[in-house]
Amino acid sequence: YEIILVNDGSKDNTEETIKEYIFLHSDIKIKYYTKENGGPGSARNIGLENAEGEYIVFVDADDTMSDVYLRKLLNGVNENADFCFGRYYRIEDDDEASKFIIENECRGVCEAESVFVSFMANKTYISLWNSIFLKKIIDKNNIRFKNFYSGEDVEFISRYLTYCKNCNCIDDVIYSFFFDSHRALKRVEKEDYRTMEKLPCYSLVERCSQCGWKKGVDALVYGKLAVDALFVLIGFAKKSMNFKQFNNELMN
Repeated sequence: YEIILVNDGSKDNTEETIKEYIFLHSDIKIKYYTKENGGPGSARNIGLENAEGEYIVFVDADDTMSDVYLRKLLNGVNENADFCFGRYYRIEDDDEASKFIIENECRGVCEAESVFVSFMANKTYISLWNSIFLKKIIDKNNIRFKNFYSGEDVEFISRYLTYCKNCNCIDDVIYSFFFDSHRALKRVEKEDYRTMEKLPCYSLVERCSQCGWKKGVDALVYGKLAVDALFVLIGFAKKSMNFKQFNNELMN
């Protein structure tokens, strides 16, 4: 395997830590890229553009993987599934007492649309880091991360699902996600949610329609986008958007 590390304009000792890691692990193929800060999506796109393997996994710098992380995901994606994801632990603000396992409605091999519907309804929890993607699907359909500080991962995963036939939802707990509520809030506050078009998943309505995913469209419009419309309200309150304009955006 190869490891691709992208330094998204950090101002601490990240550079020194990475170079030391590369020096100590000369037996592993490691690629290192540094760039000006542009958000997680732009950093991940650099990784995608320089990846050479058949499969793609994403790992956040402050999380941990189980010892069988790669093995379980690789075994789960096969001729019957274009996508695989597992369960994970969620730890709030480094408090081990808050640790719990995220449970999913979908289990085993399921049709991609049913996984999409459950994902939109927050009944199945898919993230970049508990999943494995086929690079050929990403490249063939030019799937890339949008320029968002928040929600770019949901848009990427959802778009990828629309190019899949089946998904494998394994029961194994393979990852520990450390949720930082303060950092998450700062990322949301960077966004300019003043119109529906600026919501990360807005453009997926057309894609789901092209797939003939009626249930997918309904789940997206009446589930995910309905909730995300609250962020438009935040944008309205913070940016003084004209209420008539907001109402027209929401109704259309």
